[in-house]
Amino acid sequence: MLPLQAHPGEQKNAYAPVFYQGKKIRDLFPRKGESTFIVNDAFEQGYQRLKSRFLEVYPDFGTFASCAENEERDRDYKDELITLFRERVRPHLESGGWLDAGNAAIALLSTPLAHGDRKPQNIVGWRYVGVLRELDDAGRGAFGQLLAALLDEGADLEQRVGDFVGALREIVEPKNRLLPAAQRSITGFFLAVSEPTRHIFLKTHEMGRALAKLDPSFRWDSSGLTGRNVVRVEQLARRLFDRLTADGYEPRDLIDVQSFLWVATVYVDDDTPEEEDAQMEATPLSRAPGAQRIDIPLNQILFGPPGTGKTFTTVAKALEILDPACVLAQPEDATEDARRARLKARFDELADEGLIQFVTFHQSFSYEDFIEGIRAESDPETQQLRYVVADGLFKKVCEAARARVVRQADLEGTLELSGRRVWKLSLGDYLAEGHIFTECMERGIALMGFGAGADFSACRTRQDIVYEFANAGEPHESADYPVTAVNTIVLQMKPGDLIVVTEGNLKFRAIGEITGDYRWVDRGGADHYTQGRPVRWLRVYDPALPYEELMSNRFSQMTVYELRPGSVDLEKLRRLLSPLPATSEPPQPRVLIIDEINRGNVSRIFGELITLIEPSKRTGEPEALSVTLPYSKDTFSVPANVFLIGTMNTADRSLSGLDIALRRRFHFTEMPPRADVLTGIEVEGLDISELLAIMNQRIELLLDRDHQLGHTYFLPLRTTPTLDRLASIFRSQVIPLLQEYFFEDWQRIAWVLNDHRKSPGFQFVARATYSAAQLLGPDVDVAADTKLWRIDADAFHRLESYQGILHGQSA
Repeated sequence: MLPLQAHPGEQKNAYAPVFYQGKKIRDLFPRKGESTFIVNDAFEQGYQRLKSRFLEVYPDFGTFASCAENEERDRDYKDELITLFRERVRPHLESGGWLDAGNAAIALLSTPLAHGDRKPQNIVGWRYVGVLRELDDAGRGAFGQLLAALLDEGADLEQRVGDFVGALREIVEPKNRLLPAAQRSITGFFLAVSEPTRHIFLKTHEMGRALAKLDPSFRWDSSGLTGRNVVRVEQLARRLFDRLTADGYEPRDLIDVQSFLWVATVYVDDDTPEEEDAQMEATPLSRAPGAQRIDIPLNQILFGPPGTGKTFTTVAKALEILDPACVLAQPEDATEDARRARLKARFDELADEGLIQFVTFHQSFSYEDFIEGIRAESDPETQQLRYVVADGLFKKVCEAARARVVRQADLEGTLELSGRRVWKLSLGDYLAEGHIFTECMERGIALMGFGAGADFSACRTRQDIVYEFANAGEPHESADYPVTAVNTIVLQMKPGDLIVVTEGNLKFRAIGEITGDYRWVDRGGADHYTQGRPVRWLRVYDPALPYEELMSNRFSQMTVYELRPGSVDLEKLRRLLSPLPATSEPPQPRVLIIDEINRGNVSRIFGELITLIEPSKRTGEPEALSVTLPYSKDTFSVPANVFLIGTMNTADRSLSGLDIALRRRFHFTEMPPRADVLTGIEVEGLDISELLAIMNQRIELLLDRDHQLGHTYFLPLRTTPTLDRLASIFRSQVIPLLQEYFFEDWQRIAWVLNDHRKSPGFQFVARATYSAAQLLGPDVDVAADTKLWRIDADAFHRLESYQGILHGQSA
């Protein structure tokens, strides 16, 4: 029986000592599922709730050992992993063959499993497996040695985990970042497959949600995996093991405990979620039918005065959609700056993956920039100017969100890219010769039309190709592009190389692996596409994906050429070719952030799509609508997995009000100034929170609430609470903003700053000491005295000037 370890300050359940004494639990629990006692603590309450959910899924559940076949399947592939680890990895660990151990351990993560539909495990995500696969021999040998130390059950667990994670980051992070989720899944995986009676797989989202029900104080440390986290997880897991045993479910080890937690947390629809459920909801990409997700509006706008944190809040809003666990996992004791840095780092990672796009509207921004428009470009083959329809940002986001893999090859793990060249190839004109692409996909071949129908099988040099061109009645110089194109497909491409099939120069629609040598294809005179290579099509997309999903820059119009590193993003290519999930997943969300949405002419920018962004008109909805776009004539609709987040500065007086049609299609969230955020910030005893609050009250009285001062202007005082820094903020930000707000009405500005109640020398703005009569003479009649104000630069460096904003008279 597994030992029970109580958390410090936590009382053990009353039944726990029975296990230490070896008594039969069935004597105490005659009816399965009904305890003879109730322990009134958070763990017991959480357990009862999880059990209730588990039994909703499996109402006739007996014991873990007697599961029906479909209920046991999840267990089978984990048992297979354990067996493979003991056969392939452990012998190397025991013999001290660190490189062999590292290689075998990394290979295990990508090994197709007989009990997993010949697909690899998904406990450690493919991105994290890719990080390990990129280790060189030295790194793999070090990884093997680290595993041996981690799995030494004679050493302290907390120390083992801390040492392992720290050392693993050192060998990985010169090239890649080892995210906290990767640290948890990799560490938990090898602990669990090594000793499943002692350790449990650490799935960040699901485990975090489940354990928070058993221990409301439980949170992952977002800075990385700690030994303390692992110890606490295993304390709760062992206690849950004992509790399941007490109820007669006979768990065999902690794998059964993890299965229980997974079912009870992920696959059950909770009609009455408690507050902590909403806080811990992770919105996993794969959900059981009927499961709920957080209700996040598809279209939302954050509005408020400048300096209230609208743009940065879009970072958290985007992560709530794409990675809510990252938002929820912030440690309670983290500083605001640390929290901000963690969120921004994760945001940047998702942006690099293409899941987040950012645009700022301005008065010159147009429909052609946002949806689609006509662009002039030069054809590199003919050097002629031509006009093409180019997709705008919003259309690209929608096409990427809509794209699906419609054909795929079975890959055994992640495809190794090292040593492979990547080629761009156009399979005919995608507008006029679509049948060529279809034929290539169906026949497993890549065809090219250059070559005048000649057979180049006997060619061994570029000059041989020139000779065959001449024999076919189409003479060319060696430097001509047709010769280059044929030379590429005949002599340069090699089996194992990859082909990216483009659709124009802004999209790609297939990725394939060359499987054989050049061959001439007899077309019977139907067309000139006779130059071929056998290809295994790994991925085929419909609709085509934007080039940004793979490339650092757009494709060239040349029919065929090599995509060199720096042009093709190998990390994006690796993601595209990673193993697809065995089960159907809901589409990956995409987020488009529109900063300063009211600075553009919204009606002109959105055009007819103003209707399509409405949630009820999205693709798949009962009232879904589509339109024919004016330039491309494509039929277009907005997918339901595209989220729009806008920001709106309410103080920008140069703009007209937001279009009413747009207003009713967005959820609006006000972001007012928050003086409370500045609580505790003082400059030589001056309360900055109070300072901001009183100035905003005066602005609201004299103008309106849309033109207040944002709290973020004063946040630098957290780290440098000095009078010089405060003076800089007032002189370069606050005063210019007030000038803008009040159209340089200096009397009202003085009222906001309470200067009319201060002594001379402490007034930021004061009336000039000269008059119009003094300047122009008594005979000139101008009403200019009201404009004669000056800024006292010295006042900004006197503490009494700021104290006077609060209290008035300063001596």
